Amino acid sequence: MPPRRRALPVAAAVAEVVAALVLVGLAWWWWHRGVIVTVRRGVAMNRIEGSWWVAATGAATVAGLLLLDVGRRLLSQVSRQHPLRP
Repeated sequence: MPPRRRALPVAAAVAEVVAALVLVGLAWWWWHRGVIVTVRRGVAMNRIEGSWWVAATGAATVAGLLLLDVGRRLLSQVSRQHPLRP
């Protein structure tokens, strides 16, 4: 396999890991943004903003799927390099 063809899956895997890290950071930020704390008469009350939590859950799910795809890419690359012998 030419060197360029081998570098393409590695670059895609690195890009997916970076995208997953960004999505995890966004998910963390959006989750905490969805909790609104109000203090009335000395009592702190939490209110949940569902749209932020939906966005955070979606971002975390997509990040998990990207990481699963990276694992699939790496395992298929290793299995191509070391085929099973009968």
